[in-house]
Amino acid sequence: MTGSPEPGGAPAPRRTASEFDTAYRQMQVREYMWVNRDRFTEEALAAAAQAAGYTPEEIAMAARSVAKRRADEAAAKPVRARARRYVLGAYAITFLVFAIAFLRPNTSDALYYQGMGTFALGILGITMLIALVLGLVWIGGRRPSAERAEAALGVMLSVPFVLLVVVAGLCLATTGPYIFAPAA
Repeated sequence: MTGSPEPGGAPAPRRTASEFDTAYRQMQVREYMWVNRDRFTEEALAAAAQAAGYTPEEIAMAARSVAKRRADEAAAKPVRARARRYVLGAYAITFLVFAIAFLRPNTSDALYYQGMGTFALGILGITMLIALVLGLVWIGGRRPSAERAEAALGVMLSVPFVLLVVVAGLCLATTGPYIFAPAA
């Protein structure tokens, strides 16, 4: 069946583009042109949209919107890559600092010898990995405009660094008295 059935069992008639409200029509043609931007030329997309009943004004507005989104994506790509590098570096350095602190024996009766340092480092590693994934998803989800791409770096870094500070701070607060306790 090609349409949704009506109560009598006959398929519903297909609606043309001119039967929808203006905002919905503009959104439809804009999304159609965005999804197919790499598969077809702009002229082919415009011709198909015009054949579907969209006006030249709606098609032109959709083409401008697609061009702006392309420019925004191109401008945000290097900023996102830089933000990812900063976050990965910060998480790696933090993990290494904690690894050195947790895995170094300071006295023979330190909790390191009882396995606490390795255990704490394992918990920290898993927690930091979860925070890192959440932070990278946050960075990937940011879509700054081309004009604000550089300024968006701070926004992109905010959530991953807050997560890092929270995880590392909690780890330090909970394990510090045991791991860094002076020998009696």
